Amino acid sequence: MKGRLHSFADPEALCEGAAGFFADAAAWFVREHGFCAIALSGGKTPRGLYARLAKPLYSSTIPWDRMK
Repeated sequence: MKGRLHSFADPEALCEGAAGFFADAAAWFVREHGFCAIALSGGKTPRGLYARLAKPLYSSTIPWDRMK
């Protein structure tokens, strides 16, 4: 995967875009390597992203069982 620069109109759009990117990247890594290793940040900053990842749109499509 190549790095890209993204711009978002507001924090909500940023969280939605980040959730989509995370889901796509996780699926790609699982397809390519059989698993995806991630490190999650703490604090208040990523709360919006994590809330979206917990919603069915993402939680049901991300291969959580293949995360390390």
